[in-house]
Amino acid sequence: MGRTPARYVVEVTDIAQADLDSLAEYWNAHAPWHTEPLLKRLEAAALRLETLPARGRVVPELRDVRRDIRELIVRPYRIVYRLSDRRVSILAFLDSRRDLRDVLVERSIRAPDT
Repeated sequence: MGRTPARYVVEVTDIAQADLDSLAEYWNAHAPWHTEPLLKRLEAAALRLETLPARGRVVPELRDVRRDIRELIVRPYRIVYRLSDRRVSILAFLDSRRDLRDVLVERSIRAPDT
């Protein structure tokens, strides 16, 4: 008898949800027929992390500083997530054609002061 794979909790951060909202807004304006299938592909890939959280690679641009940040590629997008204990935190849904460092700098500039 086979073992049931361990389950991880997958959570989408507010920033990642904002990414999805922006993607939906963009595609609804430019190719509305593309929006729903794209969002379903991204959601399905993220949910597969419940049982296979280590399937993504360590983000190459962060390899030297953060080995706990991983990514899945769902062309042409990247699902960036952090794996810790029994939790997968989706950090971003990004266009893989953009430079990750540029995105991080842009987000740090836009972030409210805490």
